[in-house]
Amino acid sequence: MTFTEWIAFIFDHPVTDPEWHWDINVDWPELDESRLVSYLTLAFDCADIVFQPFSDAQLNQGLNLLVSCSCSDTMHALRNEAVSLDERLACIHAMESLFRKCFAARCSPHLSHLDEPGVNPLNSVCYMWWDVIPIHGLSYHMPHRSDSASIDKACLAVMKGILEIDSVACQESALHGLAHWSPYYPEIKQTVDEFLRQHRNLRRELGRYAQRCRVGAVA
Repeated sequence: MTFTEWIAFIFDHPVTDPEWHWDINVDWPELDESRLVSYLTLAFDCADIVFQPFSDAQLNQGLNLLVSCSCSDTMHALRNEAVSLDERLACIHAMESLFRKCFAARCSPHLSHLDEPGVNPLNSVCYMWWDVIPIHGLSYHMPHRSDSASIDKACLAVMKGILEIDSVACQESALHGLAHWSPYYPEIKQTVDEFLRQHRNLRRELGRYAQRCRVGAVA
């Protein structure tokens, strides 16, 4: 399956409940995980171009399929040692491009943790990205693996980068992710404190959320 065919397979569907991918008759493509990681990296790096044809609701449906291990095992490829570490790290770093080129451009300035009305459907997967992706704190859960520290370092760097994007949805997502990582990395408190010092004009609700996130006090 070519990259273009793969993008169409994931995203070019009506938005339905239940989603199309729960159909037991779906003919899933067979991609080796190195190719899958390369396709993910390209999609994230070029998110403004690749995702342009699709609606926000279609992107929410497709990206949730990719990132959530309750929908697919796609992101487990980032833990597969058969794929070179450099390729996997490149994919993780490309996620910052996804946030800058897609989420920041298309999400609405609503806070998902407050279930604010009128929110763009794409905000949902943006908010949950670092919660549902199955690579939380690998150094803690899999200390025997030689790649764990590098993967954790890359994820934390990307979340810190996302905090600097001028987007309520992106900042909320990064804070949400850091909250879930805070049990493994105490220095996250300092990361959030520095964010609050540098962004003194935050919406009060987002500032309060950041204070909770610095100690992991989120669901």
